[in-house]
Amino acid sequence: MKKIITTTFAVSALIAGISSSAYAEGGHAYLGAGAGYFNSDGKRDLGDASVLTGQLGYYFDDDWSVEGSYGSANGSMSPKGRHLDVTSLTAAYRLAGGDTTQLLGLVGAQYTHTSVPTSMNNNTTQMTLGLGVSHYLTDTVELRGVVTAGHTNQIQATDLYTTLAVNYHFGRKSTPEPIVEPVAAPAPVQPEPVVLMQKTLHANFATDSHRLTSTDIREVNEVSASMRSNPGSQATLVGHTDSTGSAAYNQKLSVKRAQAVADQMVADGVDANAIQASGVGASQPVATNSTAAGRAENRRVEAVVTGIAK
Repeated sequence: MKKIITTTFAVSALIAGISSSAYAEGGHAYLGAGAGYFNSDGKRDLGDASVLTGQLGYYFDDDWSVEGSYGSANGSMSPKGRHLDVTSLTAAYRLAGGDTTQLLGLVGAQYTHTSVPTSMNNNTTQMTLGLGVSHYLTDTVELRGVVTAGHTNQIQATDLYTTLAVNYHFGRKSTPEPIVEPVAAPAPVQPEPVVLMQKTLHANFATDSHRLTSTDIREVNEVSASMRSNPGSQATLVGHTDSTGSAAYNQKLSVKRAQAVADQMVADGVDANAIQASGVGASQPVATNSTAAGRAENRRVEAVVTGIAK
């Protein structure tokens, strides 16, 4: 037990010094202690022993690692109370598993020394094969169980060595599961409204009148039909007058003419909220107001229908 404690404290300072640089390069070191059971082959006439262990290891990447360990059974070998030392060097490869729980394949060599002064069995070097199960309690604390078989060619003997250890990993961080951000569907492109219809309604307005004749109504029906065939469309109606009368009077008359067209469109089934009616009086003539024909041209309603073309 004293040897294990001494070894642990001796290497801890070294591990602490190299862990930061090792992790920066993609690897990391670990240090641990545990207990085990050494079952020797009957051909060796050594008996069995409960063992206390200490180990020092290094991970090169997520899969490959190497570990040096020392185990001691100070006078506890049965049946004869012998002393046992087991020193091993083992390479481990992750056969399966993720960041938390892993199955490890092990290969290496171990050296056993006992206090039995026999010629063949006292000191033995063996090739080892084994399996291990590793489970990380946290990012840095690992619980590892290992079973290895060490074979001695000289007398064709195989020893079994079972250990359970707790290891502390310097600088290890588990790889987080990638977060898959949902990809938002692109917003549908809304087409821009366009002018669907533009029509001048002369409406045969008589001087000082805003009444529609049957001929006028047929023209208005065309505007209404355009709106009904394009749901969501909007109509802008602007009334105009000739220069007869005062500006204030003509302003009011031009609004009445636009509203008369709007009322007919509503009667045709168009939503009143889709119609905007206004007037500008005699301020925007399209012909001369010096002749009767010119004044008739100026008495009008300009209708513009906008919406999304089908």
